[in-house]
Amino acid sequence: MQNERVLVTGGAGFIGSNLANALATDNEVIALDNGYLGTPANLDSDVRYEERDVLDDDLPT
Repeated sequence: MQNERVLVTGGAGFIGSNLANALATDNEVIALDNGYLGTPANLDSDVRYEERDVLDDDLPT
């Protein structure tokens, strides 16, 4: 997959951050996390981090 916009839920946790960082090589990645257990420090600088809940009405596009 290349040149796509990808939303990774749980993006600041262990699995989500590794997935987001790997996908960010060739894609625009938004890491969505509620901030409960994950930390944005796990993410590379080219991953856009949004501290939100998937139940929020105003998710990033």
